[in-house]
Amino acid sequence: MPGAVVLTLQTTASYGTFANLTPGVIYTVTVNVVGAAGPSDWSQVASQMAV
Repeated sequence: MPGAVVLTLQTTASYGTFANLTPGVIYTVTVNVVGAAGPSDWSQVASQMAV
């Protein structure tokens, strides 16, 4: 599947946003959390079309 990999720095923020997405493009993400015990395992893949 063609696409690009965009990496962001890990943070302890409670939420994050994606900026400058192209409408009509389907983006696929996987995330993890960072806490006192360190980073978690990665989530399942989720996809959503930007509007």
